[in-house]
Amino acid sequence: MSGYIKMTLAERVAGKLRQEIGERRWGRELPGIRTLADEMGVSKATMTKALQVLEAWGVVEPVVKGKARRVVESEVLGQVTGVGATPVACPRVVMLTRISYDRLGRVDREFYGHLLRLFEEQGRRVSVVTAATGDMSEDELRCMVADHPADIYVIWNSGEHVARWFRQHRIRAVFVGGQFRPGSACLVSFSGQVVVEQALGHLIGLGHRRIVLPRIGKPDDSGGITLAVQRLFKEAGIQFGPYNMPFWDGDPDGFIDLLRRSFQLTPPTALVVWSAPLVPALWSFMIEQGIRCPEDLSVVLLDDNPLLDTMRPQLDVVEKSPKVLASRMAAKVAELALAQVDDETATQSVLIGGKLRVRGSSRSLVAAVK
Repeated sequence: MSGYIKMTLAERVAGKLRQEIGERRWGRELPGIRTLADEMGVSKATMTKALQVLEAWGVVEPVVKGKARRVVESEVLGQVTGVGATPVACPRVVMLTRISYDRLGRVDREFYGHLLRLFEEQGRRVSVVTAATGDMSEDELRCMVADHPADIYVIWNSGEHVARWFRQHRIRAVFVGGQFRPGSACLVSFSGQVVVEQALGHLIGLGHRRIVLPRIGKPDDSGGITLAVQRLFKEAGIQFGPYNMPFWDGDPDGFIDLLRRSFQLTPPTALVVWSAPLVPALWSFMIEQGIRCPEDLSVVLLDDNPLLDTMRPQLDVVEKSPKVLASRMAAKVAELALAQVDDETATQSVLIGGKLRVRGSSRSLVAAVK
């Protein structure tokens, strides 16, 4: 099977150790890595990765960083492993990832850990399988489902043909990321469009009408973000044009030239900054022109960066940190997985944005408008 990849050795060792913990073969305090590796018959490197997986699952926690681990003492562990739990029907979740846990990036690791904990709080048994579903044929999908039966599947970065196969066979599945047309899958995905909508909605709500959102690219860009901005402006009764979304080529000097043009005739009252590295250039321009924030210009940043937290005023920001995105996406996936399946929820798309944090760089114009 070309698209079906077995779990890594570290993941299999983690699963076995987790089962033994549930069977009370180990005490609350686990021995060191060398002892565990000898007992499980694997190398220290493999055992280290297996313990990292168990930490992400919320089964163990470090006592001394990089050394001893302690079993997490919680009702959740009892529900999942069977310790002190009544043997009742327990919904099973199979999570299908394209790559193994030890190769995941920071955002995916955060998301992975959050989602496992949420499923366990729901009392669900969770299995993790490394499988590139996007490359699978129908026969391979059928074999994979037969090998790993579940009440619901959570599938990373797959494709529409996979979603269609799951729907045709009435198998519940929630897809995370990937390219899907609206209404083709039950999908949870991060969206830059939603982030822009959050920032603009905040400024429009404060009464701003002369809002500028500089973008890198070409003026003929008619993508989803441009259409979303046009829709928001239309709903607010604001005329949309090149003034509101000027384009530039990404060159730092070009950004300064764009600001000069924007402030030349009708100065904006609000500016949405896409990237944190642009903030120093913006601040230099504002100092040069005697523009104050937020008295003369409200600023919202779409790229949270801790290095900017020392600035005064601190910038209003739509946070997109791994922790924020992971918790928001995991909560929605768990919610959809718990919902009853019908034609609507089977194809519901949920686009996740960031978390708007207002810290003093935007002011209300509502009173002035009145």
